[in-house]
Amino acid sequence: MFAKISAFFKDHTPATLEWLAVVLLHAATIPTLLAGMSGLTDKMPPVDIVLFIWVALIVLFARARMLGDQTIMSTIGLGFFVQAVMMALLFFR
Repeated sequence: MFAKISAFFKDHTPATLEWLAVVLLHAATIPTLLAGMSGLTDKMPPVDIVLFIWVALIVLFARARMLGDQTIMSTIGLGFFVQAVMMALLFFR
């Protein structure tokens, strides 16, 4: 029984942690963008923080592309699309 549980976590934890990392990286700038869009604040996140987050996501996307991981690639692609739309709405309103 313990061997089955251990094998399950060995097989599923790395992929789950990678997907969770992607979601958390995307979510790092969402609250500030939403606050800026709703007029609660006029402060935006520092550019260097956003660049580091986006570079990390690009590296994870490249890794997923090399491994052929469609789930991570689609999650990162959707996240970039949502962030781009939010930034466009914020800057061009």
